[in-house]
Amino acid sequence: MRQRFGTILDRRGRYVARFRLGGRSFQRSFPHTRDGRRDARRWLAEQQAELAAQEPPRRGRSFRSYARGFLPHYQARLRPGTFKTVRFHIQAAMDFFGARPIASIRRRDARAFLMETARKRRLGASTVHRYASSLSAVFSAALDDEVITSNPFAGLRLPKSDAPSREYLSWNQVRMIVAHTPAELRPFVALVAETGLRRGEAAALTWDDVGPDRILVRSHVAKSHRERLVPLTSAAQRVLTAVRRDRVLRMGRADRLFPHPPDYYGRRFSDAMKARGYAGITLHALRHACASRIVNGGVPIHVAQTWLGHASVETTRIYLHHRTDALLEAAHALDGLEAEQKRGGSGTG
Repeated sequence: MRQRFGTILDRRGRYVARFRLGGRSFQRSFPHTRDGRRDARRWLAEQQAELAAQEPPRRGRSFRSYARGFLPHYQARLRPGTFKTVRFHIQAAMDFFGARPIASIRRRDARAFLMETARKRRLGASTVHRYASSLSAVFSAALDDEVITSNPFAGLRLPKSDAPSREYLSWNQVRMIVAHTPAELRPFVALVAETGLRRGEAAALTWDDVGPDRILVRSHVAKSHRERLVPLTSAAQRVLTAVRRDRVLRMGRADRLFPHPPDYYGRRFSDAMKARGYAGITLHALRHACASRIVNGGVPIHVAQTWLGHASVETTRIYLHHRTDALLEAAHALDGLEAEQKRGGSGTG
């Protein structure tokens, strides 16, 4: 477990507290008990205090200078869109701290930066959390480089997230949505609903990626940049069989399953849902519903993580906590459609 200063490792039934200084590693072991872990933390805190008393902070490296050097190295680890956001956050901190020595920035300074930025830009709690995460990455790297002795953004108390709790469509509602999707879009929508693929992943599929009981998501289209195998339910297999049959006359081994780009399906599907009075239902809502079905259907959490292509298992755990009876107004609209069908109402379109 990473501390603000040093690291506590779980090694062979003992806790090992360790920190680095001047290229050397210092460590001490403790019993593998609750008291032992507390003693390990106390020892690290004592070492940090002793070092702070013996040696004043380095004042040669400014925050702006270190952050500018950090960004190019960090860019290679992030998707372009994510890096753009992180760079925006760090630039705000560069404007705030400027030429101030990075080693002189304390927790109160980190808190002041977040509060001032939130006030000026009218940020919600969840956005403040993202700013803190971006800045923590900079200071964590500086800690590893031994430029500073503690990360002022690590463990910082932040306002509770203002993100609303997620609501997911029930599986009966998903089936009704697929049944009432325009015929041109129905195979694509059904495959997304059954497999949990992102629309970009589904649109990029070729017949070379399709096996008898699974499909391959290529690394260049996966959000995590990692290849993964996605199992096929019997319903998904039937969808693919129908798609193959409909396209048999022009199908080649490298042909895509679906002829249009992902935005085409996303836009057309949203328009179709709005036309039926189900505004707010998107293709990604079907992925959420599939994820909920997988996680709450007994699939082990790490298997579900791989299936869905989540970089972190914590993202997958989100689906363990939800209500399955709503997308609120959308759910009521779907219930209304079901009642209308029972009265012999409108056709499927």
